[in-house]
Amino acid sequence: IYITTSAGIITGLKSIFVRHGVPEILITVNGPHFSSSSFSSFATDYDFRHVTSSPYFAQSNGEAERAVKTVKSLLKKNTEPYKALLAYRVMPLNQGPSSAELLMGRRLRSPLPLSPSQLKPQWPNQKKVADKDKELKQAQTLAYNKRHRAGVSPELKAGQRVWITNTQETATVLRGADTPCSYVVETDSEVVRRNKAHLRPLPDIHSPTENVGDTKQTAAPDIQSPTENVGDTEQTETPEVRVAENVKRVHPRREVKA
Repeated sequence: IYITTSAGIITGLKSIFVRHGVPEILITVNGPHFSSSSFSSFATDYDFRHVTSSPYFAQSNGEAERAVKTVKSLLKKNTEPYKALLAYRVMPLNQGPSSAELLMGRRLRSPLPLSPSQLKPQWPNQKKVADKDKELKQAQTLAYNKRHRAGVSPELKAGQRVWITNTQETATVLRGADTPCSYVVETDSEVVRRNKAHLRPLPDIHSPTENVGDTKQTAAPDIQSPTENVGDTEQTETPEVRVAENVKRVHPRREVKA
């Protein structure tokens, strides 16, 4: 569905909510069609919380981006899209059951051979699936951090000066945002929300007024005026040098051999 307007997206979401119910939280990208006033009114009317990903940081919405990439690749490689989607939904996941089992509590019948007993409704063990999913995500996190040499950076404080890497400008941290790993910062022109990956703390540099005050408080060195130096020079006693009178120099005789 190639719909990029708020009205078209709202209509599509209404059809999904009719089948599966209204979610408590809806996470979307930070596009203009999701940040419009009509979509905000739609979230209030249907009573769900709308959370957007960090601006200029598609990695924060990586789960949805990966799902879109998988479906696109699946449709490009198959001439019959409906069979491809059906095969994708009945395929068991790394957590154990398939996506159809997690959603409907039963397996879907497909052209693949399957015994009738396996088509009976049966909910999978939710705790076992959740523990396996948590274990896989932790392993992925450790592998990513090791490959990229990533670590835990310290939290930013309100009033701290930072450098925004993607827009190349300085800003001041106001507070932490509602979304994970995001902060509300104030630039010279506006107040924006940015992901922590785009914020670099700036060193604490004293203002010029503080430096001037420190300079004034510093005691000046005791430098004597030129008049005082002249007076000191006059009072200094000149050493007495005596020269002997009538001093005759006697040179040794030199012998000349013939």
